[in-house]
Amino acid sequence: MATVNGRRGLLSAFLLSGALLIPLSAPAPSARAATTEDDKATDLDSLRQQMEDLYLQVERDFKSLAGKKSADRLKELAASAQKAAKGAGKDADAWTAAAKTWVEDKLLGSTIANRLADSARAATDGEMDMDALTDVLGAAVAAVFPEKTMDGNWDKAFQDLPIVSKWRAASGLEPLPDSGKGPGDTAGGKAVVLDPSDMVLVPKGKLAIPEGRGRGWPVLGQKAEKRTVRAFYIDRTEVTCAAYADFLGKVRRKKDRERWTPKGWKVGEDGIPLVPAGLAMHPVTGISYDGAAAFADHHDKRLPHEDEWERAARGDEGRLYPWGDAWQEGAAVAGGIEGPRPVGSAPVDTSPYGALDMSGNVSEVCATYVDGKPVKGKVKDTDQLVRRGGNFQDSIEDATNDYRYATGPSSMARTDRVGFRCVMDERAYKRKFKK
Repeated sequence: MATVNGRRGLLSAFLLSGALLIPLSAPAPSARAATTEDDKATDLDSLRQQMEDLYLQVERDFKSLAGKKSADRLKELAASAQKAAKGAGKDADAWTAAAKTWVEDKLLGSTIANRLADSARAATDGEMDMDALTDVLGAAVAAVFPEKTMDGNWDKAFQDLPIVSKWRAASGLEPLPDSGKGPGDTAGGKAVVLDPSDMVLVPKGKLAIPEGRGRGWPVLGQKAEKRTVRAFYIDRTEVTCAAYADFLGKVRRKKDRERWTPKGWKVGEDGIPLVPAGLAMHPVTGISYDGAAAFADHHDKRLPHEDEWERAARGDEGRLYPWGDAWQEGAAVAGGIEGPRPVGSAPVDTSPYGALDMSGNVSEVCATYVDGKPVKGKVKDTDQLVRRGGNFQDSIEDATNDYRYATGPSSMARTDRVGFRCVMDERAYKRKFKK
């Protein structure tokens, strides 16, 4: 992002494209031409100022929702939304009322207020669960701001703003490519829930392996060592119910679809499994290992090896938790909380590379046997696999990224504490998604 008038990163590099520059050697324009050029420059300056003001407002909202005091702001937003819902009529949309109240209460600017409300509405099928407001809003924040930096968010999620299109048109630049998604889709969380390219890069680096492999289920005879892990991409979020349902809808064989359907899901008249109401953005659980592996294969991905999962969570510093070495109250969906939450509900639970919920929410299965050997081919029900990361029921001591658990392939189907996410080799990701 370019710096304009001393302010950081508010416009893309095309602002400095030279559209406003007039060569000193050019012939003196006529009075009429000069007036036209002056008007054009004034219009462009006005559009630039509008973009600058909007960027700064969005940046302020980003800092309040993703900063150290984000938990306090989420509570304020939840309380304001409750007030709005109570004041709205029976036929009124509660989330629309909430967005209006957030702006009136000066908690958010109108752009983020509306996008946050759109995201929450999509995740809850339009309903407003008063008991889970804070969690829903936390997930909505992750959908509205998918990147760790404001500049990254501006370039990825806010180029559809009308002011950007106006600037490009006034500057004589080509329109930005149509992503196929409207503002409601971006704000509604679909980029997080269904976009298979929504992954983060974990660069090549070292992983420190302690003696016995770590706390929890040990690897007998494992000596302390450092291993090199090649660069790869990992899903930003745990695979959601919506994403998994989308996959099941494309499975041709009925028997496979039935085997891979999550525990407790109902089936529609067309034979396609239905996501339980309000769980679209929750991590999918209650499935078998082969169901998770089939989902990954459907997207040309695979399940992560244990070394990859741990490096993605701990980074170069070998952090105990994704955010550091000390537990922070409310930082992750862990510690005996009732049930998993929508993905991204705990913004602090973000790894050094941008992966969410690696300390809490649900544990995640790896393509590694408990003896440390990688999975090759199909697994047996008697096999024991590694799952990593804490979950909503785990104590904070067990929600660390050095704790390893054992789980059976079939036992995944009987618990709501285990989900998964996928990985891709760096070259495979770039080849498939052209990024």
